[in-house]
Amino acid sequence: MFSFWQDLRYAARTMGRARGFAAIAIVSLAIGIGANTTVFSVYNVVRFRRLPFRDPDRLVAIWETSPERGVRQRTPAFATLQAIREQNRSFELLGMLGGAQPVTLGEGETEKVLAGSTDAYIFDVLGVRPALGRTFAPDDAPVTGRSSPIILSHKFWKTRLGGTPDVLQRTVRIGGGQRTIIGVMPERFWLDPWDADVAFWECFDLSNVPRSRWMAKIGRLKPGVSLEEAEAATTPIVRSSEQALGGDIAGLRARVASLREAYFGELDQPLVFLLGTVTFVLLIACGNVANLLLARGAERRSELTIRAALGADRRRIVRQLLAESGLLSIAGGSAGVLLALWGNSVFAALAPRWGIGIAQQIELDLRVLGFTALISLVTTFVFGLWPALAVSRVDLNESLKSGRSAAGKARARGRSLLMVAEVALAMVMLSGAGILIQGLIINLSAHPGFNAYRVLTGRILLEGEKYFSVVPGDLKRVTPQAAAFYGRLLDQIRAIPGVVSAGMFSRLPTDGTARQPFTILGRPPLHRGTKQEVDYLEVDSSLFRTLDLAVVRGRGIDERDVEGSPWVMVVNRTFAERYFPGEDPLGKAIRISIHSDPANVTVPEEQPREIVGVVDNIRYPSWETEPVAAAYLSYRQHPREYPGGDHWVHIGKTLVIRTAVAPMSLAPALRRALAEIDRNQVLEAVMTAEQRIAESLDVYRFVAQLFGGLGTLALLLAAVGLFGVTSYLVNQRTPEFGIRIALGARRGNIVRLIALQLGLLLGAGTVLGAAGGYAIQAMLRRGLHGLPPAGALMWFAVVFVMVGMALLATWLPLQRAMRTDPIVALRYE
Repeated sequence: MFSFWQDLRYAARTMGRARGFAAIAIVSLAIGIGANTTVFSVYNVVRFRRLPFRDPDRLVAIWETSPERGVRQRTPAFATLQAIREQNRSFELLGMLGGAQPVTLGEGETEKVLAGSTDAYIFDVLGVRPALGRTFAPDDAPVTGRSSPIILSHKFWKTRLGGTPDVLQRTVRIGGGQRTIIGVMPERFWLDPWDADVAFWECFDLSNVPRSRWMAKIGRLKPGVSLEEAEAATTPIVRSSEQALGGDIAGLRARVASLREAYFGELDQPLVFLLGTVTFVLLIACGNVANLLLARGAERRSELTIRAALGADRRRIVRQLLAESGLLSIAGGSAGVLLALWGNSVFAALAPRWGIGIAQQIELDLRVLGFTALISLVTTFVFGLWPALAVSRVDLNESLKSGRSAAGKARARGRSLLMVAEVALAMVMLSGAGILIQGLIINLSAHPGFNAYRVLTGRILLEGEKYFSVVPGDLKRVTPQAAAFYGRLLDQIRAIPGVVSAGMFSRLPTDGTARQPFTILGRPPLHRGTKQEVDYLEVDSSLFRTLDLAVVRGRGIDERDVEGSPWVMVVNRTFAERYFPGEDPLGKAIRISIHSDPANVTVPEEQPREIVGVVDNIRYPSWETEPVAAAYLSYRQHPREYPGGDHWVHIGKTLVIRTAVAPMSLAPALRRALAEIDRNQVLEAVMTAEQRIAESLDVYRFVAQLFGGLGTLALLLAAVGLFGVTSYLVNQRTPEFGIRIALGARRGNIVRLIALQLGLLLGAGTVLGAAGGYAIQAMLRRGLHGLPPAGALMWFAVVFVMVGMALLATWLPLQRAMRTDPIVALRYE
């Protein structure tokens, strides 16, 4: 033990005498360890962090699956949940959990907040209790004339209601009605990690809509029951219940998955890929330090020779050198933790909106710190053991003759191999970043299909019984006031100074799709299981003109298309080419149905629609693997009833306003116009069309930024490695340079000698890295639908950056070689 502390003290003194070497080594390790710690912090939340529920390992989600019919994962109907409750032998309790939806809070100065959806049993299933008050009871579900009470999140209670303990039984105005507060959940509690900013939860009862598939079905397994046993016991219940509902049970079975998998299963592969990728950064850092240690070992040849001559055996020298590596690892790991704190903040800031809930949970807990300690220990051996073994191989005879030993030549080859590996790894990382950045640029610069210049957009989702009501059968009946509201609002907007034209539709296609089934009248019915779908968009008569969207055949929607006239539709090019190839689609009759997957209900439209026009395609999200067929319908020609929550197609609209001034300068005027018509509604997501298109690429942007950051780190570390190797080559060959110059060689010839040696290393690393880049491209394109293949320009840019980095990294050492004084060089040793 005494000798161990003696080794550490001696290592500390040695590092103190070589501050430049120590600083470069520690910074390299800190970058590599910090990057890995940040990514593991994210993986820790997804894979290892304990869910905030009682006995979370017994919590499961229940799905239906039928691989034969292409059904990977489907929520069971409410009737199936009831059947499982009555017949099950596997579950203690069963409940339901729905997603969060925006609702209007307050009156006058209103705003949108997120409301979570549950049934009366989910809090008992999860085993959680409120900080104040109580959770839901079965009689809290809404009935005619009475809304559900609400349970507040701790954050909403603190920030909006002052955190006062007398909040229970108070009422707040939500969605045009008064809601009673019955409880407050504990701090940092959540039901869905993706909806971390939920303001409150409300209770629903689906017993009157047994076919509804809305809300996930969550259960608590009985002690000792495995997932496989629960699946086997639940499958017959699922099949018989679905058969009673008239559904297809071919290949249908239950799938019981852990709640953690239900929450985070889709992230496992991407995060494992990211962990593997960020390891490249750590390997480059280790390669840097190993190269530095090999070079430093060559400089310490005399010291090690003397120690060997005085009786130190090789094992003793290796132990001393490993102690120095260990100190570097400890210092690098400690600095890496500090960098990881900053890295976690950067990751959270870059995360897209759907990932904010996860990003808010990232922290350096004991598991993460243990991971950091482990990789710090591993790196000690990765970068320390080989140099220690190489350097400790002391040949006294060769050393005393000051010649280059075979071991020295082997160390030189080792440094060259390390440099090639570093360049190759950096090239792989740089290629991945280049592929993603190119994809992002292509998507951002691609024409959206309409003129987005000086177009302002905003979103409105109407709330309140004035605009719709709930009717039996899980239907929503819309009122004429919704269409009247939007008509008046558009008139008000068009009167605002600076507005050139204004229109609206259900949603901008870049925000996603609302695909609905349809049939073509006069054609035979489709084969069973064949899908024929169209994106369903309600629009007004000014939309196409406002967007400068070209009508290529027929006409657009106009003022004659009102409720009492024959129903019409305008389709996009994709629809016309897919369903009427080689035909004129004008005059064809289409019957659209509105289908709600959560409600498991289909409502055919009251009458067919005639195709009266064809317009150019508008761009859809990049994750759409094939062009989307779209139908544009007049918002004045619509069904009276919509299944489930699909009434949003009618009551929700995205406004598009073409302006003669800076678009965002009109945002206050838009809000004033809305308040004059109905001050209880909220205009949200006000942004330009360019901003909305860019927002639709948030996944691309996030991944590109992430890889861009990792690629930059890899490039910087490789530059440090190149600088170190070049400096070492210059120092090592200084006597040779002196002799060459004394014999008449020009300094440019000296530089060419080093440049040739470095060029071979750089070329080999670049070629290997490019091959790895192609492999990275294949993996990225599998994970990101719509990612375009890398073009020649991208590969040229990556190689150019790599070569430019090499020139910058080697500039100072090469300048030093050019300034070699032959007299000084000949006295160098």
